[in-house]
Amino acid sequence: MKGNHNLIGFISLPKKEKGIFDFGFVFHPDYHGSGYATEGCKVVLKHVFEVLQADQINTGTAKDNIPSCNLLKRLGFSPIGEDTISLRKEEKRKPIEFVGIDFTLSREEWIKF
Repeated sequence: MKGNHNLIGFISLPKKEKGIFDFGFVFHPDYHGSGYATEGCKVVLKHVFEVLQADQINTGTAKDNIPSCNLLKRLGFSPIGEDTISLRKEEKRKPIEFVGIDFTLSREEWIKF
């Protein structure tokens, strides 16, 4: 964060294959709703489409994570499907299951947006 140099979150953008990137973000709850995620994500998306020449960016989040779903839509992402995701915390415990939504943003949609 400018001014005090505190880390308030991060944005990741690993390349999956030529022209296609995955997109993820995490921000500390104290900074939710303050616009930092929107501002940071816009800068990263601009860079990946204009400088890295991405054709498509894919991401996903839990369906119940309404703030993240809304942010992705504000950034121009479109939902493309849902899946039940199962994570195992420990071998002896039941898996944690949730419904996830996949989103995508193409270069063409980003330019129009």
